[in-house]
Amino acid sequence: MADCCRPNNAGPSRMHTQGPRRASPERSTQPNPYTTLPPPTRRFITLYIKLQKRRQCFRIVEVPANYTFALLHTYIRFLFGLSDKRHYFDVVDHVQFHKSMKGHILDCGRWSKEMQEALPAQYMDIMRGKDPVMRVAPEGTRKGAPCWEEEFNWQLLGEDVVRKRSEEVTLKQIWNEEYNVCSWTECPRDCTDEEIAIKYENKTGGDHSFYISLYGEDPFVTYKERQPSVPKIIEAKGSCFTESHDWRKEKDPHQKKVDRGLKASDAFERYCKGELFTVCGPEKLEVFDQEEVRRRELEKREREREERERRERQQAEEGGYENDYDEGDSEEEDSEEEDGGYFARLPVF
Repeated sequence: MADCCRPNNAGPSRMHTQGPRRASPERSTQPNPYTTLPPPTRRFITLYIKLQKRRQCFRIVEVPANYTFALLHTYIRFLFGLSDKRHYFDVVDHVQFHKSMKGHILDCGRWSKEMQEALPAQYMDIMRGKDPVMRVAPEGTRKGAPCWEEEFNWQLLGEDVVRKRSEEVTLKQIWNEEYNVCSWTECPRDCTDEEIAIKYENKTGGDHSFYISLYGEDPFVTYKERQPSVPKIIEAKGSCFTESHDWRKEKDPHQKKVDRGLKASDAFERYCKGELFTVCGPEKLEVFDQEEVRRRELEKREREREERERRERQQAEEGGYENDYDEGDSEEEDSEEEDGGYFARLPVF
């Protein structure tokens, strides 16, 4: 059944409960890059993840620096209750942020080498290009991909844009105290970490796409001892629209509440194991475990059974009325035939 037809309390849909890109055992014996957590680490990065087209809908999180973009995609799904839709990341530099809207990108982009050679040097500072530094996308979106994956537009990117797969790039390759992505991608001027951001583009559009940037005066956190590679939520506000939303029946993203279970220390680890699910509903972001899913599924089946029995009773009653009406008609017809019918009673001139 389509998500738009499901009741609000029906639990997570199949796309949520399937988990993020779980590989078939017959096809691959390698760990799934979308659900396998990396080894413990000392280095973490504080990020600000903001819904692109909405105010006051964001997450402030502390994420292990050794997370790949594959795990970052899974983490975004967890944070906002999204299903596993097609997506890609654009790493951009020369970023100019909105002054009053935290984390909102006003302008960004790099000139291609051809344009750098053609334009005067001073243009590099006062005008920005349109190309990202890097396009990071799931496996299967390169040349020769099916036609329904053309949205990633690999061919439309400039020749200078670095193309990577989601499991090939980690966050510490983008932001780093010693060097960042501009250090190894021939940036016309070395951008600071604060001038670098990530655009997460979802197939469903801007209502489920995000800006990702550094947060705080010192976003790089280094612990004395290695910590488990589990992210921590510092602050969470609002949630995005449901993926088949009706704006007339939903609250605005900044008005939606967030389930307390989202901030549990083991929540994301359980999510990767398929023991926990997050779903963005019309009024709040909900967190389910397996027991809650089973309970709601039983309630759903019970409602369907009651509705089916009600329809059967209604059809039986309507059928009874039709039979009574038909029997009455036949009696009248018989009496008319006995009397010679309707035309027999008309006067003859």
